[in-house]
Amino acid sequence: EILSEIDYFERVEFTGDLRRFSESTPILELIIATKNIETVQDVIKKMPLVKEVEVVDANSVEVSLSAGFNARFHFCEPQQFAKQWLLTTGSKNHLEKILSKADKKGIFLALNSEYEPASEEQIYSDLGLAFLPPQLREDSGEVEFAEKGQVPKVIKLKDYRADLHMHTNYSDGSNTIEELAKVALERGYTHFAITDHSQSLKIASGLSYQDLKRQKKEIEDVANRLGIPILRGIECDILSDGTLDFDDNVLAEMDIVIASIHRGFKQDEETLTKRIINSIKNPHVDIIAHPTGRLICQRDGYKVDLKRIIQAAADYGKVLEINSSPLRLDLNDTYARIAADKGVKIAINSDAHSVQELENVFFGVNYAKRAWLQPTNVINTWSYQELMDFLNRKS
Repeated sequence: EILSEIDYFERVEFTGDLRRFSESTPILELIIATKNIETVQDVIKKMPLVKEVEVVDANSVEVSLSAGFNARFHFCEPQQFAKQWLLTTGSKNHLEKILSKADKKGIFLALNSEYEPASEEQIYSDLGLAFLPPQLREDSGEVEFAEKGQVPKVIKLKDYRADLHMHTNYSDGSNTIEELAKVALERGYTHFAITDHSQSLKIASGLSYQDLKRQKKEIEDVANRLGIPILRGIECDILSDGTLDFDDNVLAEMDIVIASIHRGFKQDEETLTKRIINSIKNPHVDIIAHPTGRLICQRDGYKVDLKRIIQAAADYGKVLEINSSPLRLDLNDTYARIAADKGVKIAINSDAHSVQELENVFFGVNYAKRAWLQPTNVINTWSYQELMDFLNRKS
């Protein structure tokens, strides 16, 4: 809406923390390539959404928006775009290493210098480095890997085949199984899972065993009519006493079982950790969802020993979830990378409660790049048969 009013730019992109898919960002940053910098600045400052102009200099404007947050616009001539995009993307520590390498090679990366690369890829190449996606630019060893040409081929949206955590109107979702299936097909999925809440979670209209049997018939009907495999699943609550919300006989009927905590957040770390590890040990549990229960900028995660949980997942061959809700992004990137390094498989799921929320995987996949996850690390990239073979190994 902001940029639709501007006619004088050649290119505009997100930059800064947002481009690196940091889990929270204090300011919205965009970079605009234009030959009319002063004109574009004036247009932005006069927009109805702009409450106050905070900072102005020759190459940027920071404004306070009526939507309740600030935005910073960076400007450059079109031929300077690639260089300025790199410099505004960050992170600070990553850029320090990049600038040091540039100095040693006699490449002047300052804005308006004579060095005018056509792309970021060219900049990295000129520095003797493999290209680094924005999400990897956190000074966590990526420059050293790039020097050796060993940058991981991180997961992309095109690799994603199946969402394995979504809710229907059987529990607290707003759409039917068929409505979700049609959108899954539109998104190019080859299969997906229905995982409504279990019986004790009354606030989310959790399903009884009778509900699950009724839902099974509908899942089979929709799958047959639309021609897409649908896994029959459950998001089974890990109760406060550490037991699961359904007994093993019920869980054994499911194609896929997700276990998660929705209560007892204030228990001590040892108790909460044991609740999750006991669930990991259950032969019918496949995935631990949103392992810390955090809501970004709203609620800290409950206290658990993630290193022990990751080790248990590795020992028992279980999957940990990166929940793609922008409010969750849980497991976080740091621990997702640790988990993958230990051989733990990751599920990147939408946790959709509506067809619109299926879009959440955009955030999850891009966030997962920060953990250096490759397609082989992520079970959502597997074929239906590969996934079922993995799930049925417990039989």
